Amino acid sequence: ERIGGDELARCRDVVGKLAQRNWVQLYECVGVLMTEVMEDLGGSLRLLEAGQSPLELLRGVLVLWRRARAWMRLVAGVFDRLNAHIETENRQHDGHFASCSSRLVHTPSVHHMGVIGFREKVVMWTSGRARKLQE
Repeated sequence: ERIGGDELARCRDVVGKLAQRNWVQLYECVGVLMTEVMEDLGGSLRLLEAGQSPLELLRGVLVLWRRARAWMRLVAGVFDRLNAHIETENRQHDGHFASCSSRLVHTPSVHHMGVIGFREKVVMWTSGRARKLQE
């Protein structure tokens, strides 16, 4: 699905205002949204019959990945101001802890939240399902 130019501008304005007020709370809400969408996508795989092969499950995952990726691009385009706050947070954290740790921790961007959700709700479930089908 697409968001038109005027709608996209209005969405960005609303997100910008919410991000300015409390970007952490907005970030948590977006995380819940990403999880719910990925659970729905994973649920469509769960409807498949038990007689399917691991290769058929993999094909299903690829179809879902293409849908998820397109949706994540759309969402990330709306949440560009939230991503800017996330980048600032990551830079501040890196600067503060760079001398103490050899490993830096980052807050995932909106897109990466979706990737993490897809991996957890679709890929991990599917890999377990494929193992059971092989037994």
